[in-house]
Amino acid sequence: MVISFINLKGGVGKTTLLVSVAEILSSVHNKRVLVIDLDPQTNATVLLISQKSWQKANDNNNTIYQLFLDKIQGT
Repeated sequence: MVISFINLKGGVGKTTLLVSVAEILSSVHNKRVLVIDLDPQTNATVLLISQKSWQKANDNNNTIYQLFLDKIQGT
């Protein structure tokens, strides 16, 4: 299943809705959820990972590819 939240206008609740739906699917329905935040503001990412993890990835100028590769390889 793929669910996407897309709207060109800012401030319409995309991030809030995304995080809420992801939480419900994960905790209530016991589904595995992958959130891919392509918004340059990275608001969903900041909400879902620790500040330390986000800062490390941001400081290293990692690409999305590198972030996924690190998780897969456990580095």
